[in-house]
Amino acid sequence: MDKTYSRIYSVDLEKKEIYPHEIKSADNYLKSLNINIEKPTRNSDKEIYKLSASDKLNCDPILCLRCRVSMAIYFECKEIYVKYKKKGVDLFDLSRIALVDDGRKNLRIINGSGKIKKYLINFSFLENKLQNIKIPLFLEIIRTFDFERSNLSTWTKRIVKGDMNIRNYMQEFDIKFIGTWARLADTSTKRIKNSLINYGINKSLLDELICLHQSYKSLYRESKKNHFAKYKTQLGWEPSQEFLKSLDPPQENQENLELIEKALSSLYQPKLESIYSEKDDSKIQEIEFFQSANENESKIRSLMESIKKSSAEVIREILKADKKKWNKDKERKKCWILYSKGMSQREIAEKCNHKQGWVSKLIRENFIGELIANEVLIAIKNKKEFINITKLPDKLDYTKTLIKNQLLSLEQITNRSFLMQIVEEELNK
Repeated sequence: MDKTYSRIYSVDLEKKEIYPHEIKSADNYLKSLNINIEKPTRNSDKEIYKLSASDKLNCDPILCLRCRVSMAIYFECKEIYVKYKKKGVDLFDLSRIALVDDGRKNLRIINGSGKIKKYLINFSFLENKLQNIKIPLFLEIIRTFDFERSNLSTWTKRIVKGDMNIRNYMQEFDIKFIGTWARLADTSTKRIKNSLINYGINKSLLDELICLHQSYKSLYRESKKNHFAKYKTQLGWEPSQEFLKSLDPPQENQENLELIEKALSSLYQPKLESIYSEKDDSKIQEIEFFQSANENESKIRSLMESIKKSSAEVIREILKADKKKWNKDKERKKCWILYSKGMSQREIAEKCNHKQGWVSKLIRENFIGELIANEVLIAIKNKKEFINITKLPDKLDYTKTLIKNQLLSLEQITNRSFLMQIVEEELNK
């Protein structure tokens, strides 16, 4: 029996080796259904995928797909290595970025408040994954897989080459898999939205950029066809002035498209820690999955405490200054209250009988986020656990971006940001 669906490829960081090891539960699952696959095909991928979809709470069929994906990832890494090894690409370095799955059934996620939640990796989880949580590469491949369009190997090749961590690694050797314009056209609206939110784009601009991206996607392929017909090559396409003005809303230049690209590029990746031991299969219980740059709970908790304290202090001062104007313009108070409830600037403007620009001028999310992030960095400057961050400019900027993301990103359940919650708390005092 072929082991493609019951053997997973992993990296051993200590030995610096890549090796496959058998996943007993996946093997037992296939045997229990009397599934004997001689060779992985599009039909076998489809069969296992459908089993996952029909038995949504069962981890085993997804585990079989993960095994299949791990092999496809490994061979794609190997193919990339063979093609670019003369430029300095290292197979192990590339594989350690891509092969982060070692067969465990649980995902531990540290959320914005520093609490740990554990999720079983099954089809139900992939259907209902949390907003603003960047899942590992192997799960993204399965989550987006469309068996009507290709087999898992082909699908994996496309996703691997579009992964930000892999793209960043390859860029160290001046190797690009996909250009900016093709990447924008190949990215879903949902991912663009999450990227823009994480980047700190305020709500008034968010809707405009999402609309722009949708318009770009609809016009891009036709424009590329015309480019190919004229020049007999797909290379060298750039958005012309005519193309930019045909977008919705019309653009004078490439700035907003480049802003979307920057947001997409800044979507930070989680850190996946492997604790697999070849000598102790009993340890294969959970995946240590961290969304932030911090490496342990105490550091995250300390950072969150600083964020909450600094947020409250900054918001308290802003509201104190604004309250002086509330008697003359009661709509200002109403604006803050509606914002704290999670309403968009467009909705607030309608209820306050003002233009959207009035709301964005009153509640300057990005500016407030910047103020708070600066205060947090000052607060953690002398803390031992953050000494390496505050001494290095690149890490400092990265941490500042993470803080702003934490403040402005919307939670899926409440549809409110952390900043909105702090505003509500201060208004109720």
